[in-house]
Amino acid sequence: MEAEAIVSAAGLTSVAIAALEQKETTTPQERWAIAQFYLKDFYELEGLTVEDVLWDGNGRRRAEILNLEAQLLPQRAIDRSIKALEKQAQWRQGYCPWDFSHIELRRQMRQVVGFDEWINQPLQGLEWTKYDVASFAAKARDLAAQIKVALNFTIHAKVSDVQILHQLLGQLGIKVKLCRWSRAIEGHAGEKLRVYGLDREHWQRVSKILERRHLQREVLPSSLNEGLERISGHGSPWFITTPNQGEDPTRHSPEDGIEVQKWLTLEVLADVRAMWRSSQTTDERDWVRENVPAQVLERAIA
Repeated sequence: MEAEAIVSAAGLTSVAIAALEQKETTTPQERWAIAQFYLKDFYELEGLTVEDVLWDGNGRRRAEILNLEAQLLPQRAIDRSIKALEKQAQWRQGYCPWDFSHIELRRQMRQVVGFDEWINQPLQGLEWTKYDVASFAAKARDLAAQIKVALNFTIHAKVSDVQILHQLLGQLGIKVKLCRWSRAIEGHAGEKLRVYGLDREHWQRVSKILERRHLQREVLPSSLNEGLERISGHGSPWFITTPNQGEDPTRHSPEDGIEVQKWLTLEVLADVRAMWRSSQTTDERDWVRENVPAQVLERAIA
């Protein structure tokens, strides 16, 4: 069973994972170790269980949580889109439409259709029937073509209003359930109606993941900025500016090789090593890699 293999795989460091990802081919054991690393990293888990792996659904849950974070925290969607473009820029091959992250597009599509309100309602413990979602579904049907492109969901005549809402909520990891039947709904007395609400057990798990990820993001800037301040205090060139024929100065990163030797002191290497060891997530380590010359980082963590 693959889930068991992932759980029992060797726990590797981010450096070892990066090395594996550079290989042209990997063994099943190496792929399981990579999968384990990214599962623990995303969910902020010290250890991993078979149930954790199965719950992730081969990355489906991670995609849902990322969508939810983007909807609740719009700046996250923008930041992720920018990061995707920055990575593409490193190849210096220009941009194509498929290079762009669609997370901000999806967030705005949900906002246009009025979905933000429907995120809040379940989370506030409110319940609803098919009549409550009618106006939302009508707007979604009007925007069916755009929703198909942006959210990969096809709305047709056979899809009910309730299905539209629940399908779109499911894309954000918000699971709903049938709470009860009722004939006492205001304005529809006597009519037997399904009453829906939030699946609280599922949401409790999702909300804990969101909280752990939020706390880790709060830790990231402070821990890395402290390291940056220490390194800068040693006189290391964080960004070096050189004249450009009377035009605006040109900024060079440390990777350009200018005065790299200033980094190669015992004090600076010790600080770089401390920054690397304090980096617990891939985002943190990517930040260090982007801001410290490769040869300096390699020497510091050797």
